[in-house]
Amino acid sequence: MNEKLKYKIRSAVDKLGLEQSLNLFSKDIIKQAYIDNPESYLDNFKEITTIEDPIFINYIDKRGKLVFFLITEKTSIMDEFIRVKTEIFDFFITIIGYHVDHTRKIINDWLKINFNLDFPILFIY
Repeated sequence: MNEKLKYKIRSAVDKLGLEQSLNLFSKDIIKQAYIDNPESYLDNFKEITTIEDPIFINYIDKRGKLVFFLITEKTSIMDEFIRVKTEIFDFFITIIGYHVDHTRKIINDWLKINFNLDFPILFIY
């Protein structure tokens, strides 16, 4: 796949999100667009805004979609986790073919570096 086509596919994924992009392109086509640097998919989530309320801190992407959230009122051990929406998880597991543990490490590292968040993660739908 040439670089121009890879760029166009990555741009579509950035603008539309993974779910809508899968309606246009096969998993294999999307994988080929990211194969040289799968972690660049996370660049689609650089423009994150936070919305805080008394219980949650929600991290919203530029399309207005929830990417992950934290519970601020800790009432149980499960509240110590960051909840990450499955779009990111699905990309690395389903499209790229990474193992769950490898995907978890990539996302944990991304959260630490970009958001200074160092918590275990749960994947949610």
